[in-house]
Amino acid sequence: MDKSNSNLIYLFATFPKLMEHNFHSPISWQYIPRLKRNIEKLIADRPDISEIILLHYFIDDFRNNSNSSLSKEHLVAFASKNAIKTAYNFRRNINNLGKNSNNNPDSFQELIQLSLLAASNTEKIFTNFDSSKINTNYSCFSLRNYIQKRIEGIIDDELRKQDSMKTFKRSCCSLLRQVSRKQLIEALKRQNYREPLLSQYILIWEGFKSIYAPQQPGENRNLSSLSGEQYRDIINLYQKSKNLYPITDLETSSVDVNFVQQCLESICSAIRIFKEMPTSTILNSPSTSNENSPEMIDELTDETSIPVNVEAVFINEGQEQINTFLKQAIQNLDEDRQKRLFLRYALDMTDTEIGAEISKDQSSVGRRHKTILSELITKITQYLRKNDDDTPDIKRLEEIKNYLDEYLLQYYCMLIFSFFKDSKSSLQPQQINVLNLHYWQKINEQQLSDSLQKSPQEIEQFILNAQIDIETKMIDQIKETLKITLNSPAQDQLKTKIVSLLKIYVQ
Repeated sequence: MDKSNSNLIYLFATFPKLMEHNFHSPISWQYIPRLKRNIEKLIADRPDISEIILLHYFIDDFRNNSNSSLSKEHLVAFASKNAIKTAYNFRRNINNLGKNSNNNPDSFQELIQLSLLAASNTEKIFTNFDSSKINTNYSCFSLRNYIQKRIEGIIDDELRKQDSMKTFKRSCCSLLRQVSRKQLIEALKRQNYREPLLSQYILIWEGFKSIYAPQQPGENRNLSSLSGEQYRDIINLYQKSKNLYPITDLETSSVDVNFVQQCLESICSAIRIFKEMPTSTILNSPSTSNENSPEMIDELTDETSIPVNVEAVFINEGQEQINTFLKQAIQNLDEDRQKRLFLRYALDMTDTEIGAEISKDQSSVGRRHKTILSELITKITQYLRKNDDDTPDIKRLEEIKNYLDEYLLQYYCMLIFSFFKDSKSSLQPQQINVLNLHYWQKINEQQLSDSLQKSPQEIEQFILNAQIDIETKMIDQIKETLKITLNSPAQDQLKTKIVSLLKIYVQ
């Protein structure tokens, strides 16, 4: 069986199996015998069969024959491949939703599970898809993009449902403390608040944030209400700062306790509506333009003139060789390229954050990253042309780019995890035990204090010192292995990364 047919079997006849406690490779793919036999039969009946043709067949059969479980399973298998990429993309972009957002999954493993669960929802993914456009307007790339966007929408709606329950249980003060400025502005705009009233509400909210610092909420997520003195403090801050905002057209002399209370209640109502609102934009279908459209060309690297066949990248037989080649190519990068990739993929830093670390502006960071990807893609295509005798196909260049992006993410995730694991294992046994109890079993400082007969402050300092020890050792490993030095922005991000790893790894 040739490579393209093997790839069809992989795409439509393998299901994922979650690998517990495997940070680098969270899933493995297993053939389903009856699905494999069905694909082999279809290939034998029609030698010119392709990914597009199979999708067209399975989607039509799924819609027209409600008893056809086989077609549904083939579609789930195909969507699962896109679900994994969606999970990685969602994880990498989650900072855009807000690092402290309550709709962030607790772990990457949970995000993988959510993505795979979404992939099994063939009704939501394929029911409204216009399969008549498959042969004309949709390429493999745009089809996969369509599926990924649908999966993203399902995940986002599920997370919003979870967050809506949390939002419903929160008091107004809890919501006002939790919301970010960006979310607040969006929530108010969706309720048609405009200047100068918008600025007035923001200013009152900022006053609330400045003076309100209660104890943490309990299980009911409620925080105490504002006192009369706190309302007056908000009014004083408002009067001092109002000249900085475009609110001169409003009658501000009547700002009293009742007015501030009404403003905060209106803000709270807008936040609740905003958090319960589904993300309809994510569920919109992608453009029906083909791979030669301006939108698609803009996303490709500059090396679009390189002909290539990338089938070997996506089948098991060739993956080990290409991974070995890629690993060597990455390890041979110079210090500047190595640091940029490490910051982006290992520490999840944005272009702006990377720019602050290396003293460059955001736009130049983005351009430089595209150049580095372009250089690596050139190396891959040269390798494939040298080791693959099949006819080159320029239309698969985007698949190389996607594969490279996924590989870089996995490579640097594994690298940062190995640094973390080695650093944590070098701690004293009591340090490891306390970190596991606090982060893995979610035992707070007070409970640890009772158990270890130390004050909560001592426990807090003990945990902090253990994290500092991990951070120091990791910085030394990074410098020794990659020959790069981390400045303050990257070190701050490393602290965040360490906490996230402590929550998902126990030893």
